[in-house]
Amino acid sequence: MRILFLLRFSDKQFNYSYTTYGHRSSGLYNSAKFVSDMLNDNGFISQIKCIEDSNFIDKEIYEFKADIVILEGLFVPPSKLDELIDLYPNIYWVFRNHSKIEFLSSEQVAMEWIIEYMQKNNVFVSSNSDEATNAIRQLSLTLFSDSYKKIKEKTPLLMNYYPEIFIRRKIKKLKKEIHVGLFGAFRELKNLLNQTIAILSYANDNNLELYLHINSTRIEGANSTLINIKSIFNNTDHQLICHEWLDHHEFKKLMNTMDLCMITNFSETFSIISADAVSLDIPLVTNDQVFWVADKYKAYPHSIDDIKAKINVALKPKWFNFGLSDNQKGLIDYNYVSRNGWIKFLLGLY
Repeated sequence: MRILFLLRFSDKQFNYSYTTYGHRSSGLYNSAKFVSDMLNDNGFISQIKCIEDSNFIDKEIYEFKADIVILEGLFVPPSKLDELIDLYPNIYWVFRNHSKIEFLSSEQVAMEWIIEYMQKNNVFVSSNSDEATNAIRQLSLTLFSDSYKKIKEKTPLLMNYYPEIFIRRKIKKLKKEIHVGLFGAFRELKNLLNQTIAILSYANDNNLELYLHINSTRIEGANSTLINIKSIFNNTDHQLICHEWLDHHEFKKLMNTMDLCMITNFSETFSIISADAVSLDIPLVTNDQVFWVADKYKAYPHSIDDIKAKINVALKPKWFNFGLSDNQKGLIDYNYVSRNGWIKFLLGLY
């Protein structure tokens, strides 16, 4: 079985819409690559390619001789898909959505295209979260006369995967300074301002000089958030460190220098950045959006006090590090479910 993952590659360094962006350092690319590598390890033949636009899909299918095409994001117009289906009537097409519905609402064509995809033979609309999968199923039940069984078959839950390479570390009490990673693209649902205020307050309460590390070159509709964060730091003695977007290997080197990582966002499906932190045993504060993380590190994203409380929990000194951490065990459990889901779906096509 030959599986081809395709992403749209933008010549521009960054694009406001992740669904049209497949740069090799993007989270979308890393997500697809990790799954593709996992499938190769489990006996499939899988390849990932970045293309300029949907006009290059035909070429990649022909060269790879794909049986199944996984289209990462929503970048193929339904009319173009019809052309491809006519050319390759025996291929299965899987669109892979990486966002919950609240985030998809900013994509003007999302609902129109998903509705059209759902009406085509051999086409599947998958998501990587239970919430988005259920939402698309409920929408389809409302619009179409198909049975729930058929709609469920056309909307598989195809989760993320993350390589299981872990380290453990001791957590010592911080004395003078704290380096915090508030990483990822600047988007409106990232809750970055609340998290900034929370970690500033925590640093002041504990007489620590804060070095807040952010990615300042990937602004996707939230430029005002970056301006506000810079304004805050212009009026403090703390340090805001702005990093360019890095490839995954270099990013993990940077992550490895952090005392804490914060991903208390309003909307998440998996969070590769959280997985990066967990793989390196970096203390992490997130929320229930990243469900596989241990509950004691999940903060209520609207509450600065609760975020600070969870920072205290995450940074509690640990002098012993036998075995895997709770978060690493949670990620392994997530991978187990994801791997089985992918294999069951792919084998079920034939």
